[in-house]
Amino acid sequence: MLPVRLPPEFCIIGVTAEPAGGLSRHITLTDLSFIREGAGDSIVLLHGLFGGTGYWQPLINRFKDCFDLLAVGLPGFAGSSRVPQPASIEGYGQAIFDFLDRQKLERFTLVGHSLGGAIGQQMALDRPHRIERLVNYATKSSAVDDGRFETFNATVARLTETDIESVARMQIATWFVEGRDVEGSGLCCGASVGVTQSTAINALSAIRGWDVHNRLVELKMPVLIISGDRDRSVSVEEFVFQNRQIEQSQLCILPGCAHIAHLEMPEPFHVVLRQFLSASIPNVETSIC
Repeated sequence: MLPVRLPPEFCIIGVTAEPAGGLSRHITLTDLSFIREGAGDSIVLLHGLFGGTGYWQPLINRFKDCFDLLAVGLPGFAGSSRVPQPASIEGYGQAIFDFLDRQKLERFTLVGHSLGGAIGQQMALDRPHRIERLVNYATKSSAVDDGRFETFNATVARLTETDIESVARMQIATWFVEGRDVEGSGLCCGASVGVTQSTAINALSAIRGWDVHNRLVELKMPVLIISGDRDRSVSVEEFVFQNRQIEQSQLCILPGCAHIAHLEMPEPFHVVLRQFLSASIPNVETSIC
């Protein structure tokens, strides 16, 4: 499927191949934005805070020959800015499920990065029959002040007192070992365009206090837990805890990278992800190239 290029203010809610080989397009300003490319088993990609669908493009390019990849813009973010933000992580999950229903996508692998990973875990707990595989990518199982790099109140104060573009640039710099002006950081900054002060604060309010720490044992699908050993946002101890709690989980800590390994260490990340996707699930057929 060819990507459709539209001005950023538009959101695509349907791009499907017609029998004749053309594209059917439906454009609206009221639904979630997305990028969808490829064919095969479906993989849904959820971005994090100060993120956007655009930072998934290198991964989409790498896997689109084998999979149907669907990167979804979270409610309130960038191309989805006109969509009201839910008040809870459960609400974000429901919004994504509703969108996927409109896409007629019943069962899929879910890759969630950071905030998107929290939403992914909640979705897998709420409707496990919909999730074939889950990737917990640089994400926690709870969002409480204990163990956080700063309190939620401090983060909200920083968002209130500083212009949002500066906060986004500072935050994105922490995703990379070398900080600012490294390969991949520009893509992240571009993907975050459209995130507003209220968007970020509302998302933080929704996730604050969210906790599935004691429910990880309920996840019975295959789960890949992955991030870098220099991740400043999530500790290695958290990743180890998830691995111990989830029966069918694999843990991969990539050396020499931080919070956004698929851009900082793309080749090792792709190898690990492909290996995870290629593992057989009883009574489930998969297509891996």
